[in-house]
Amino acid sequence: MTGNNSTPFQGEPNLTFDNTRLFVTGKVRVYQNPLSISSGSLSWPLRSGANATVTLNQNVTTFTLSEFEAGDTGVLIVKQDATGGRTMVLPSSSQVVGGGSYTPTSAANSQDVLGVYYDGTTYFWTIGLASVTGNLLTINNNADHRILTATGSATSIDGETGLTYNSSTLAVTGAITATGDITAYSSSDERLKDNISVIQDALEKVSSIRGVEFDWNDKAHEVNRGHDLGVIAQELIKVLPDAVKEREDGYYGVRYDRIIPLLIEAIKDLRKEIEELKREK
Repeated sequence: MTGNNSTPFQGEPNLTFDNTRLFVTGKVRVYQNPLSISSGSLSWPLRSGANATVTLNQNVTTFTLSEFEAGDTGVLIVKQDATGGRTMVLPSSSQVVGGGSYTPTSAANSQDVLGVYYDGTTYFWTIGLASVTGNLLTINNNADHRILTATGSATSIDGETGLTYNSSTLAVTGAITATGDITAYSSSDERLKDNISVIQDALEKVSSIRGVEFDWNDKAHEVNRGHDLGVIAQELIKVLPDAVKEREDGYYGVRYDRIIPLLIEAIKDLRKEIEELKREK
């Protein structure tokens, strides 16, 4: 029975009890009981509410449950404060369903949902998925198609301006260094090509290019160091301009794979000259 100022007692048709069970017609609202931490200790007495919440503003080294009887259940919301990184231990005689142990999600303002069932001896815990309020990570230089890399910080990552991928093409501005093998195939199907013609005067063009050995100087990119072999871009651009490109920094780069067709035709030209000399003898 309930009462108010005008009616001391009245029967509630939607709230009944048959000596063993309580029947409610309508909504049952269970309020979250806020728990507090004192000097690293956390206490959860069941009489204060089976639905509780605690904000980790310090590490919890001791956690006790009281007034739980066999068959009792509860829900505990564990929140990190704005600092995050706080730790919490479960009470003694606890077991996490599915095995393992519980470590609170460390991100600032994150929340874990813990369910507990007590069988009279052991507290069985289920660990719900964590939720995070606010941004867990800050993306610096954020823009479409930029690949993200670590910064050494737990709260930020970088969008690389010189490293992008648009679902079909990986674009790199700068040098690529690989310590292992790189296997790649270039499109070369005849069905993809128009205006096909053989490179003319290939042997003469090759004669205009020097194969040189050299030492990289201080102006070179940091991956280019020490003694090396190659060609001179300024010489190559005069006879095979499609193999040379001026970079954003003003220096020339060479696509060495594009020199191969020139060498093939140069060898063929040289063979023709050798065969002609043999016939003249």
